[in-house]
Amino acid sequence: MAAATPLMEEARNGHVEVCRGMIERGADVNAMDMFQDTALMWAAARGHGVVCELLLDSRADPNAGNERRGTALMRAAAAGFEGTCMVLLEAKADVNSCDSGQITAFMSAAAKGHQLLCQLLQRNGAEVNARTKYDATALMRCAGAGHDEVAKLLVNGGALVNAQDHGGNSALTLAAAAGHGMAVDSLIQVNADVNLLTSEGLSALMFAATAGDGEICNSLIMAGAEVNIQDNEKDTALMRAVGAKDTDTCRLLLSAGAEADLRNQQRETALMWAAVRGSVQIVWELLDAGAEVEARRNDGATPLMLAARQGSAEVCRELIQARAEVDRTMSGGTTALMHAVEKGHVSACEALFQAQATVNTDRSDGDTPLIIAAREGQSKLAEELIDRGARPNPGQGRTTPLMVAASCGHYDIVATLLEGKANVHVRNHEGESALSLAGKSDIRQLLKDRGAFN
Repeated sequence: MAAATPLMEEARNGHVEVCRGMIERGADVNAMDMFQDTALMWAAARGHGVVCELLLDSRADPNAGNERRGTALMRAAAAGFEGTCMVLLEAKADVNSCDSGQITAFMSAAAKGHQLLCQLLQRNGAEVNARTKYDATALMRCAGAGHDEVAKLLVNGGALVNAQDHGGNSALTLAAAAGHGMAVDSLIQVNADVNLLTSEGLSALMFAATAGDGEICNSLIMAGAEVNIQDNEKDTALMRAVGAKDTDTCRLLLSAGAEADLRNQQRETALMWAAVRGSVQIVWELLDAGAEVEARRNDGATPLMLAARQGSAEVCRELIQARAEVDRTMSGGTTALMHAVEKGHVSACEALFQAQATVNTDRSDGDTPLIIAAREGQSKLAEELIDRGARPNPGQGRTTPLMVAASCGHYDIVATLLEGKANVHVRNHEGESALSLAGKSDIRQLLKDRGAFN
């Protein structure tokens, strides 16, 4: 096999008379190039029906093909050339031949929404329920592409509406996932099962909720979709709508009976998802629906902690107003304030300060909010914490905020702590002082100026 022959080039360009002359002079109509393409395949792919007729009359093989792109019929079908397909079918092209992915001409036509062509192929014996290598059907391919009229045609022609591929996807889940509302409605009309699940436990409703598509969600709910199904990770449609930050879809699901406090494998709730995303309006909806404000994740985190870590001051305020406990700790003793300080979320810290969050809480590793601020270089928050009573001197033998700030090289915080009466002489259990831990000369000098010595 070699590069394209002159006959292939002329066939591809639709030059019928030039092709005729070449054939009369002995051109091989079934020659293949390095890709196993023939002149007939090229002509079919470009919709040159007259050239195809000439080649077929000259004994071109209508079923020649390669694994990658299939036969002439498959190429013409994928491009929607009905007339060319008719020519090939009359020449006994195999209507059900497929490529290496087991995709047939009928599947390609359906996926592209070529309705009349699908009818032609069906009349010529196309198998409507043939499967690809991954068990997809023509109906799945056309529904996933949003071709609702073709979907109706296929179902009326015997397509199995609830067939599932190797991943458990059905035509309905694929249409919902792609946001094709009219295809979803068409499939519902022909009794598609709205509660079929994929291998990951996902329903059509979950896909629509993930995309924040309220219209499709409403169609599915009206058709009997179960709103509280949980996938393999135990996530719900409501959680997925929260993830899409779609307030209207969340409201729709709640009004349809979605349970606000269902837990996933991490024991997260929809309210936690909303807190992480800073979705204050969704937080309102969930709280109005009775969501548990003190729910705990596997690691002990509450919605307030998650909102504080993300820096959503507005969500923090709403949760506090709903009586969230500001000083609750998660595993290790971390509080909402510690989360906010660590990330430098000043506004979230202000919300917590206004709720009288404790500034001197110790974590299991000995860290306090002030130590965390010192480590992370949060000078403004360090100053605010001291003003609110945070202790710069936690006790003999313990690591102090001053030691941490000095070792991390935060000059401004060292100065702030010294102004707040931090003791330069304190040593930790290892005998280290702020001076011995300081690496920068300006910080060392500042400490010496305040009386520190080795």
